[in-house]
Amino acid sequence: MIKKIMILVLGLCGLNLGVSAQTLPILSLGGDMRSAGMAGVVTVRNLHTNTYSSTIIPFQEGSTKLSTSYVGGIHTTKDSGLATYHQASAAYVLGSSSALSLGWRYLGGIKTDYIDAHGNKIGQVYPRDWSLDLGYSHLFGSSWLGWGRIGYLQSYNSVTANIVTASAGVAYRLDRTDTTPSYMVGLSVENFGTKVKYTDSEISANQPTLLRLSGSIALLKSGSLTLGGGGVYYLATAGEKKLGYHIGGEWLPIEHIALRTGYSASPYGSIWTTGIGLSFRNISLDAAYNLHEYRLFNMIKLGIGYRM
Repeated sequence: MIKKIMILVLGLCGLNLGVSAQTLPILSLGGDMRSAGMAGVVTVRNLHTNTYSSTIIPFQEGSTKLSTSYVGGIHTTKDSGLATYHQASAAYVLGSSSALSLGWRYLGGIKTDYIDAHGNKIGQVYPRDWSLDLGYSHLFGSSWLGWGRIGYLQSYNSVTANIVTASAGVAYRLDRTDTTPSYMVGLSVENFGTKVKYTDSEISANQPTLLRLSGSIALLKSGSLTLGGGGVYYLATAGEKKLGYHIGGEWLPIEHIALRTGYSASPYGSIWTTGIGLSFRNISLDAAYNLHEYRLFNMIKLGIGYRM
């Protein structure tokens, strides 16, 4: 999720949106390509929150010790130029019950008019945003997972904003049995205590804390159908929109090929998503397209992942 300073981009583009509880849509679906194709639905095997974080918080399984991924995205319009999106994530399992995650994300290339406090156009500005996240997860028994994440974000839109943020959550996963399918349910508190601080200024602003409940279920005997969804409550100020939700699914018509779709609604608008994935042994190749209510934020994403 992009922070308050980048929301000025929305205002400069002529969108009448509130400030403190909004997000930049092209960043809102996280870096996990499966989740991006399903409008933010987290899978049973990975816990990857669909916010600004670029870290993977995995349920440790099998002999996999290292998971890595890279995502690149582009969006171009005549007025705003070519927006480029880059994201890299890695998670390493420590021992048998803990994992450490690291992620980086960058957005740049957008061009927009610079408007002063009196509404006068005085030039152009090139907003950009990057973040670095560190996450830790611990498995309790075979089903419970606790995780925490800290992150640093810097956003620029004629002035620079610096943000330090923290999030924490818990998830429960049940593997398939003879009578029940496998599923995962997660609850998290995100962005608690977050402040936006502006460079060369004593001005600061609070960001709303998010309460998120999400889950997914793997159906059919082979687990080839995944359905999921979730809801978000923004602890925003009075008068601002506070609720959001997402639903989505993944279907494997044949082994190694996945088709995905989803829908997300939030205070900043709605997003339809589609995606396709190809996996072979330890490598995955994925693509996703996000169709936003405001065409300015449509984006194509391509990703590659590797496990060992």
